Amino acid sequence: MEIIYSPKAQKDIEAIKKSSSKATKNRFERILKSIMDTPFGGFADPEPLKYNLAGKWSRELSKKDRVVYQVNEDDIYVLSILGHYNDK
Repeated sequence: MEIIYSPKAQKDIEAIKKSSSKATKNRFERILKSIMDTPFGGFADPEPLKYNLAGKWSRELSKKDRVVYQVNEDDIYVLSILGHYNDK
């Protein structure tokens, strides 16, 4: 399986590289590895999303940020990383 990033996710990755702590960067890398190994289980509390995001999953990067992704037959599509809960 291959990970593909949306344009928003690519911008989020650049923001993480520029301004996030080393711990956040390490957690992000660990989440990506876990998604590749076990898309629906494992590290960072994978959770199926509901309503307009049904069919997608999220994992906790921080209190306000979630890695939101969709698992397809041949790849994993990361939609966004920062700002899932903007009010926290």
